[in-house]
Amino acid sequence: MNSYLCFSEGAAYSVKNYPILVDTLSGKGSYISVRSGRFSWNVTGFSIVDNIPVIVFPKNYTVPDNDQDIRYEAVLLLKALLRYRNEHEFDVEESELLFGDSLNDSSRIASAIFIIEDYLQYGLIRRKHEICTTIRLGRTDWARTINKTIPIIGKSGIVYPEPVRRVNTFDVGNVLRQIHGFIVGDCASIWGWLLDFDGKELEEKQLPCPLDEAIDILREELTNTFVQREITLLNTMIEYLNALRGSRDNSKMEFLCTSYFHWIWEAICGYIFDNDYNHLKIYVPSPEWHSSKFSAGIEQRPDILFHDEDTLYILDAKYYNYHRNVPGWHDVVKQFYYRLTLMKALNSPMIEGELAEIRKIENIFVFPGDKGSGTQYLGYVDVKNVDELGIVKAYLVDSLTATRAYALREESDFKMSLITELEERQAKKC
Repeated sequence: MNSYLCFSEGAAYSVKNYPILVDTLSGKGSYISVRSGRFSWNVTGFSIVDNIPVIVFPKNYTVPDNDQDIRYEAVLLLKALLRYRNEHEFDVEESELLFGDSLNDSSRIASAIFIIEDYLQYGLIRRKHEICTTIRLGRTDWARTINKTIPIIGKSGIVYPEPVRRVNTFDVGNVLRQIHGFIVGDCASIWGWLLDFDGKELEEKQLPCPLDEAIDILREELTNTFVQREITLLNTMIEYLNALRGSRDNSKMEFLCTSYFHWIWEAICGYIFDNDYNHLKIYVPSPEWHSSKFSAGIEQRPDILFHDEDTLYILDAKYYNYHRNVPGWHDVVKQFYYRLTLMKALNSPMIEGELAEIRKIENIFVFPGDKGSGTQYLGYVDVKNVDELGIVKAYLVDSLTATRAYALREESDFKMSLITELEERQAKKC
């Protein structure tokens, strides 16, 4: 298994322990910060530095202490990053980290995992071809049999004792198969440990042809197949070889990461709590400017909205370590304002349909919790003697289980767990 390095974003590490890593990354982008003999990562995700895989888990994350758990949790993190990358729009800076730029190419990292998983499920790509033989069963080729073999003429007629038959077989020496074998092995040499695959069974240690020629062969194969799995695989192998060429020619660093993991945490929370904002946003009042000189509006944009029976839930996903930092004035007042304006709007006689029965609003901050923490109540914030603002409660959710649900598109019980816990807490006060 290839060696790898694991870190947590924001944690401090000794420069002396990782001199080559720090020297390689110093002055190249904003991946790390170095101060007083210590350095810390400013991003979360994956990278290849000096051909060594590096995993940076999110802030305040307890990095597992054994290979099996590291593999499991790293794969979930990678799949969460890939889902977020595929489903969201980005500004330029974030896009450069997740998609690559002139100094960084993320293609090899993302492609490698897909290629290994495809191989473990389907094996190497195969091409059938037809051969003519007299020693294997198959469809008789009568033209060749008559022209190439000697018949036996008997009283009952003509008999061909060794008919020529056409047989479909797999070409194990096919150049496409050799290219595929090399790529899978190269993927395994760096990222195979994530999927517990060392690639030792593969015999292709180098490409059977120059890299550019291999890319041309893959592109030619794309014109000859209509099988969707093969189309996806061929495109991914082309992407991988292009990234490999870039890393060889230009010594590019390779990163698939983000310095904006708080956006991913928001996406994770939106998924596990079935965010219905796009449907409910028509009910959210927004401030408006009134002026003869200009026209402008201000959008209110709660992170997560959903309702259940007579209760509307307003959730704000906060990617904080609550031991060190909690939402301040701006975040708290924003949640108060959401509740105040929504309650006013929903009490209007003009409201009809699904939200006409809303009588209560629950306002909640959601923090990432430790593994196994489930849904855990933390406390609340209010303004003394200003009851109309309500309170904003704070909850932890198990970040690993939440990330798994988001990454693998699994159903989760976080939403019902939160609703049940809030109802039970309310009942105890009655």
